[in-house]
Amino acid sequence: MSIISFFQIWLQGDSLKPLDRSFAQWFRFQGGPTTKSHPLLKQKEAWNQVRWVIRNVEGWIKKDIEKIHCPADFLRLARKNLATLESWFAQNPVQNSGAGTQKYFSPPWLYKFFQNRLNHPLPAFPQFLTFEPGLFIRLNGPQHLESVTVELAEQKFTLTKPAGHFGFPQGWCWEIQGHRSAYLLETHQQGRWEIQDWGSQAAILKLPLRSGQKLLDLCAGEGGKTLALAERLGTKGVIWALDIHANKLEVLKKRCGRAGFFTIRPLAWDGDRVPSLGKEVPKNLFDGVVVDAPCSASGTWNKDPEAPLRTFPSDVEELANIQKHLLDEGWRNLKAGGHLLYITCSWMIEENELQTEAFLGRQPQCALISQEYLTQPGGGLYYTALFLKKTD
Repeated sequence: MSIISFFQIWLQGDSLKPLDRSFAQWFRFQGGPTTKSHPLLKQKEAWNQVRWVIRNVEGWIKKDIEKIHCPADFLRLARKNLATLESWFAQNPVQNSGAGTQKYFSPPWLYKFFQNRLNHPLPAFPQFLTFEPGLFIRLNGPQHLESVTVELAEQKFTLTKPAGHFGFPQGWCWEIQGHRSAYLLETHQQGRWEIQDWGSQAAILKLPLRSGQKLLDLCAGEGGKTLALAERLGTKGVIWALDIHANKLEVLKKRCGRAGFFTIRPLAWDGDRVPSLGKEVPKNLFDGVVVDAPCSASGTWNKDPEAPLRTFPSDVEELANIQKHLLDEGWRNLKAGGHLLYITCSWMIEENELQTEAFLGRQPQCALISQEYLTQPGGGLYYTALFLKKTD
């Protein structure tokens, strides 16, 4: 039985079995490899995307059939053929029925979001999602330059430094490649450098900083961007790192101690209103605020080809509401004359341009300084919007 026949039979069933289980059984029956597949969602809605690809884009399945050894391989190849999606969208516009409802030829839920993105052109979209993810690092200070480069060379890691035109600080956005785990390198264990996407590092450089400032990071998580802020701020200034997940803040504390950053103050909050910090921050007003908002993470889907199957339209809508609240709460805690930096790792305009436009409409005292997408092959795609709170 061919792989195409397998999928055709699977699609005809009224009650679909989990595709990952069926797929694994088929490979065992064929005497194929026993590679353990990634854990996949079993909801029928998630697999509608796979069904759509099978029905409408069979060509690449036949072309790459020798590369498919497990369900994860199939999904990875699907993500690498995003150009076909763009072509299909152009040739199959949405049709309206007489009842006024939209009819789709079994498209994935992503159709609307892709179409909205294509209506607002973004360079290299969607090709950037097909890049193999790279491994980028950032030094926790230029004083570690020699020891890190020496160990990387000794352990046979290749090192590529960024082009100078972007203006990265020394030791930022290095790409490394090697044949062992970078996490096990001694200089990493000592906190001399961090693993951080190219786009994530580039994004944090968009916030103007001055020595001695008091900053608020509303969604610090485990602290990748927070540590980058601390490295930029130096020893004069304080960063309050807030997150709703106390366990992530515990990781941040360990990373701070390992790197020797003592200007970061982790603080758990409920995600509703920033707690009062008393005399340390008069009126709870900060010089700068970072809102690294929860998002669909669609700008980093090249790292996880199955991620779209774990994301649904309701998730994007819920995330947009969270983003709206965080922007407003961050703005409420920002001094006049201060800057707010909004960051996502998403290509969806619902989380980016439209969110920025709506925020400007709600805040008459707000001036948009810049908004842009930051991307590098293998380094993810990030969106940033920088706002100024006018003093008038």
